[in-house]
Amino acid sequence: MAAGVLGGGATGWLLTEKLDVDRGAARTTTLGLLVGAANGALLIQPTDWTDADQVLGLLLLGSAVGTAGGFAYGQSTDLTSGQSTFVGTLALLGSSTAAFTAIAGSRDGEFGGWEDGALALGLDAGVLGGALIAPSLDWSPYRAKLVLASTTIGAFVGGLAVGLITKRNNGDSSNGDLVAGCMTAGMWGGFGLGIVMTRDAEPDLRFRKTPRGAGLVVAPFAGDRGEVGVMAGGSW
Repeated sequence: MAAGVLGGGATGWLLTEKLDVDRGAARTTTLGLLVGAANGALLIQPTDWTDADQVLGLLLLGSAVGTAGGFAYGQSTDLTSGQSTFVGTLALLGSSTAAFTAIAGSRDGEFGGWEDGALALGLDAGVLGGALIAPSLDWSPYRAKLVLASTTIGAFVGGLAVGLITKRNNGDSSNGDLVAGCMTAGMWGGFGLGIVMTRDAEPDLRFRKTPRGAGLVVAPFAGDRGEVGVMAGGSW
C-alpha cells in the first residue's frame, strides 16, 4: 500500500512537471478517481468478489481507470474551475437521484442487483451529462459553488420538511419513500433555483470580453532630447 501511495504521488508530480495542469484538470482528475473507485465498489456485488484482495483489486482498477479518464478529459477540454465543479454537481445529482430511487423501489430491505444497477447508472449518467455540458458553460467558480450549495441544501430541506409534517407508523415504509422522493425533488429544485438566482453572475474570467478602449490611461511624456507629448495606454 505504501509503495502504491508513493508511486501515485511520484506519477502525479511527474505529470505536473511535464504538463500544464490547471485547477480544472486537477479537479476532473480527482473526480475521476472518486467515480472510478465508486464503480469498482459497485462491481463487488455482481461479480461476487468478496475476498479482501479481490475487493482491493476492483477498487484499485476502478480508481486507476477513473483517474486516467478524468485527467485525459481535463487536459483535452481545458475546463475552468467552475466548469469542473459543474461536472461534480451533475455527478452528485445523478448518484443521489439513483440512490433515492433505489431506496424508494426496494421492498426487501437488502442491497441487491436493482439497487446496485441503479446507483451505477445514475452515477455514470450524471458524470457523462456533466462532461458533455460543462465545456459550453461560462460559469465562474463563484456561481458553480453557489449552485452546488443550493443543490445540497435543497435535498436537506426536502427531507426535513417531510420529516416534520409526517408521522411514521411501525412497519410502514411509505414515509421513508416519501422522504426519499421529497429529497430528490428538493435537490433538483435547489439545483434549478441556484441556476436562476445566479443567472446575472459574472462569467469566468476566461470568457469575459474587455470593452474596446477599456482601461485607457493618458499621461504626459517628456523625452531625453526635449521631446514633449502625450502617451496613451490601454486595450482596444
